[in-house]
Amino acid sequence: MLLKFQIDLYGTVKLNRKEMPQELVKKKIAKNENIAFHRGKVTTMKWKDKKDVTALSTVHTNDMVDVQYHNKMIRKPTIVNDYSKNMGTVDNVKQYIGDYSIARKRDELIEKYSISETTPKRG
Repeated sequence: MLLKFQIDLYGTVKLNRKEMPQELVKKKIAKNENIAFHRGKVTTMKWKDKKDVTALSTVHTNDMVDVQYHNKMIRKPTIVNDYSKNMGTVDNVKQYIGDYSIARKRDELIEKYSISETTPKRG
């Protein structure tokens, strides 16, 4: 649907989603190996680091990039590399506005009104 509005995106996705290529779901891959499928403008890719990482992208292909990690050079798919670099920004924003705003304020209000309703009035 986003493609209809010409919106590009990329990110991780779970393998149990509808319309995932079954070859991607069933295929076992070794560490630092990847497999990718293309359907139209969408690339679906699975890469193994410590765990399997599955990503969708309308921006990337299955190109790899060399990245230095703890004084070692490793090859990562560009989808994973770009996602890792940009995800930190989203995580920081969620950390500041995430769970606090609604849940905590709601609990404070419930506590406040519960106390005031059960307190006997003098008079």
